[in-house]
Amino acid sequence: MVGVGIFLVVGRGADQAGAGVSLSFVLAAVASLLAALPLAEFSTLVPAAGSVYTYAYVTLGEIFAWLIGWLLLFVMLLAASSNATGFSLFMQTWLGVKLPVFLGATYDLGGLINLPAMLLVLLGTLLLSFGVRNFKKVNKVMVLVKLLVILLFIGVGAFFVQPTYWQPFLPKTGMIGVVSGASIVFFAFLGFDVLAAAAEETKDPQRSLPRGLLTSIFITTLLYVAVALVMTGLLTPAMLSENQAAPIAAAIRVMTGQAWVGRIVIPGAVLGMSASVLMILYAIARILFAIARDGLLPKVFARVKAGTPLAATWIVGIAAALLAGLFPLEWATDVVGLGYLLILTVVSVSVIVLRYTRSDLKSVFRCPAVPWLPGISIMLNLYLMSTLSAAAWKALSVWLVLGGLVYYSYSYRHSSMMDNK
Repeated sequence: MVGVGIFLVVGRGADQAGAGVSLSFVLAAVASLLAALPLAEFSTLVPAAGSVYTYAYVTLGEIFAWLIGWLLLFVMLLAASSNATGFSLFMQTWLGVKLPVFLGATYDLGGLINLPAMLLVLLGTLLLSFGVRNFKKVNKVMVLVKLLVILLFIGVGAFFVQPTYWQPFLPKTGMIGVVSGASIVFFAFLGFDVLAAAAEETKDPQRSLPRGLLTSIFITTLLYVAVALVMTGLLTPAMLSENQAAPIAAAIRVMTGQAWVGRIVIPGAVLGMSASVLMILYAIARILFAIARDGLLPKVFARVKAGTPLAATWIVGIAAALLAGLFPLEWATDVVGLGYLLILTVVSVSVIVLRYTRSDLKSVFRCPAVPWLPGISIMLNLYLMSTLSAAAWKALSVWLVLGGLVYYSYSYRHSSMMDNK
């Protein structure tokens, strides 16, 4: 979860919400938590690879499951590419690695292709193709490092905060700006559903998955709010607007005599984004595996070698590398935020349907106050979705139409459910 959302997107959120971006993170956390409760219930009832796709399949039926799975693939591919693009931006801007513009940036920044971002995704894919055990060892180290550098930034930065920068705390648009900021920084919470995608490879999923889902949101919320408060206490709203591409790096510059912090935090941020790319690629391959296993995509993606869906891993890696190399970061993060809000809305709808159609089912964890809490989640998600850009809505609409064409031209005729009729 901890990647581009905290290292880069927080700057865009602050541009909308000002010092109140910390409230934007809280609102985004509430939306995430409300969605995580039904997700936790499904993860105990159906501990299988596929995450939301699988849950939609058992409650809403194949066509809805296909569209959600199709959307989930697109959104997660863009999430992986966004973290890789952020990695490239930090590496070139703050680590002094200089490349020709046409090789180091996408078209929106005057370039042709973002080569460092593509290479990161392909290297991550190569690591994943060697098996889960090797990946887990590397990922644990990377996660530990990125959490330590965030705590370092918070701990040192707190001594340089200017409380006057928090006044006024809310932007001129008031809570409307906070809500707009929440729809942007919601990207920072994406990834908790990756746990559900790994259900088949989890020990005691009925207990460990709900704990992991809810605990991860709680921990990241504390980190994000602390970072947002420190950052807005170090930079004025105008400075935040000017440094949306790398707000943490700009905040470190104003810490007098603390250049050493930057020498630790910036490389740590780069490593953190790398870890996020790895984890997202891991999850997408499992979702593609689950869809192919049901016959909705070619069976080759469901073949497993040495515990790894190898073909799925490489097709996912190549697709994410192309997206990272060609598409702008801001557009990608907006599409990801919109897509995830829609997906989590489906999760909330699904748990309501499940409660009324299969009330006999018992699970270790049950979402409380159904249908009220899922209903609030649906309304909050829809409101946040309404604040995102028209470009993001167009991209998502085109992708879903394409998904419909694929379903009726291939998936419907090859479905395992059709074989059983």
